[in-house]
Amino acid sequence: MGCGVARATSASIAWLDAQLVSVAREEAGLRLRLGQVLELMRRQACCFELGFSSLAAYALERCERGVRWVEVACCLARRLEVLPVLRGALATGQLGWSVGELLARVARPENEARWLELARERTVRELRQEVTRARGVAAVDIGVGKADRRVAGNDAAQGGIAQDGIAQDGIAQDGTEDDVGRMEEREARCALVFTLNREDAWLLEATRALLDQLGTHGTEEQLEALLAEGQGALLAALPWPALDVAGLEPGHGAQQRWREQLALWREQAEERCEPRIRRVLLERAVANTSGLARQAAQGTGALEGSSARELDAIARRLASELAGHELQLAQLLWRVHRADGWRRLGYATETQYARERLGLSRSSLVARRSLALRLAALPQIAAALGHAEIGVEAALQLVRVATPVTELAWLERARRRTVKHLREEVAAALVAVRLSGEVDCSPPEPAELGGFQELERAVLSGQVGGGTPNLRQLGGASVPSHGLELAGESRATQLPQAESPQAASPQAESPQVQSPQAQLSRATQLPQAESPQAQSPEVQSPQAQSSRATQLPQARSPEARRPWRLMLGSLAAWLAQGALGRAVQMSASSGRGEPARRTCSAGRVPVRWRVSVELRTWWHTLEMRARRWLPCGMSWVRYLCLVFWRAWGHMVGVNVAWGQVYLRDLCRCSSPVCSRRDVTPHHLRFRSAGGSDDLANLTSLCTWCHLRGVHGGRIRAAGRADHIVWELGSRGEPCLRVDGRERLGAPGVDWG
Repeated sequence: MGCGVARATSASIAWLDAQLVSVAREEAGLRLRLGQVLELMRRQACCFELGFSSLAAYALERCERGVRWVEVACCLARRLEVLPVLRGALATGQLGWSVGELLARVARPENEARWLELARERTVRELRQEVTRARGVAAVDIGVGKADRRVAGNDAAQGGIAQDGIAQDGIAQDGTEDDVGRMEEREARCALVFTLNREDAWLLEATRALLDQLGTHGTEEQLEALLAEGQGALLAALPWPALDVAGLEPGHGAQQRWREQLALWREQAEERCEPRIRRVLLERAVANTSGLARQAAQGTGALEGSSARELDAIARRLASELAGHELQLAQLLWRVHRADGWRRLGYATETQYARERLGLSRSSLVARRSLALRLAALPQIAAALGHAEIGVEAALQLVRVATPVTELAWLERARRRTVKHLREEVAAALVAVRLSGEVDCSPPEPAELGGFQELERAVLSGQVGGGTPNLRQLGGASVPSHGLELAGESRATQLPQAESPQAASPQAESPQVQSPQAQLSRATQLPQAESPQAQSPEVQSPQAQSSRATQLPQARSPEARRPWRLMLGSLAAWLAQGALGRAVQMSASSGRGEPARRTCSAGRVPVRWRVSVELRTWWHTLEMRARRWLPCGMSWVRYLCLVFWRAWGHMVGVNVAWGQVYLRDLCRCSSPVCSRRDVTPHHLRFRSAGGSDDLANLTSLCTWCHLRGVHGGRIRAAGRADHIVWELGSRGEPCLRVDGRERLGAPGVDWG
């Protein structure tokens, strides 16, 4: 199905609208049925029997659905188990997904028929007001105020509904539209764009790896953590008038008031449009009488007593059908958008059309439309998704990195990888694209992926910071800064006008009582890169391993491997120069008026992040206030990263028993379908069978995969640590086999 529409007529738009509504309602029924199956598997602990550490891990690999998607679908299925009337209406397409979720919050068995009748007489906007009144919550700024967020949090805690409107798999979810939908409309998104030299770009990647290790995931959450730490360091190091935190609020307040005014105008426009579109909105949809719809309407009673393998087969079949519906829905949404369909159909906003007509939130609509746009340039991936050769999560990962030149290579790689391994390789490729400046990047070879992972190993071992013990010695420093001399160090204790920046004297240190700036200057001299000879023979330095990784792939096709060769060469140079220690030295020297030397890793790297308007405002405002205090030549990103390493660098390090094993495996479970970090050592050949404590016989497994998986007979792992053959499921009837990183058989093939 094509994605373009040229001079669409009113009749063609009406046809597209009817098709959209039909596909969206069918998708809601499929989603409900899959949620019912997953909820039953959760109750019966089937995912454990199949060798997965959690339902989320099972759904990601077998159904290719993210954590949020699973939470929302299972929660609604659980609530509708006691509401047969609403369950039947949603399953047969009489209600949209968002309306079904909305009613499930307030309906009870004794009044669900009345709520269903009310839904047939009200628009979604009017129905929200009825639900709000029924719940006793003021219908003002739902999901924005603190009180509303507390109410939403209580509901999520009681029912398991996720409050994040966007799932990890990239498709926005509508399960919490009552609380999140309007907040998403008010929370405008924008692009934060800046350029860095290569050294600062690698410092940023290392800092994000540290944040990920500390449990802060996602671009926006990590950026907020960096800004919070940087603002705290500035407040502690500068005199109180220098950084007026209250002065940061006026711009934010003005933007907030403007967005609230726009939201009010949108709401008024939608209200004026409702009389014209009410008849279409309240038309009773034709009931879906397919066998699947009838099964969803009946609930999970017929599935009770099914084995884990039987439920797994049902879940996989439903996931394949749902992926096809999502592809069709995404392509139809793009065609309607190109034809300006929502406006020509009489709706005030695209958000109103998505919410009232399709039962989707605007974020969900935009995400699906974006997927269709990217797949239009990648027809092979689109065809594979439509034929269930790959799943939704794999497609969402591939469209991030694949180009028409590399499409087939990435598609073949996706067929032979678990979702966990595919995510790792796509993430590495995106860094290679960003750091090399090349657009076409082929999937990584094992040596190339291993070379990139040396960055995370250097972070986990503390070698990026020059050694964990040195950072621990700084725990009592009085100023939570990065250890660099700010322009005018005496300003930390005096007003700005009392002394000029040139009056700062590096000789002001005293052996008895050192100034905060002197302490921090001493701190910057500690984290120096260790020499290769200082490393233990068992664990090679990141510099040595990265250099080796950059040399291995060069024997293959030079042009195809060019992005990886450039990226790994840059990484090896950055680590060889001392990583964080080099950044500190450059900043300290530039602060004293000495120009920073250009190194072999220098260059410009563009960075583009999609963040909220508030976060971008905070970023630019704080940067503007702090710029005059930073050393000459120091970038804002480098300052934030060094501040964060100064505060949190002591949290990394593997100076524990079996630390070499954990470091080699990146402190993550080595199971091909598990990413937990509560790792323990496992002997591939049991010690009772004569297995040794050699590193080749040891791997890292999380507590569940180790104790209940392997020793519980649900997982089997054999081979050496660098090449493990995995078997998940009951012995003799595994559901998944992985040889190293190669998934055996095509997706969808069950091994019996």
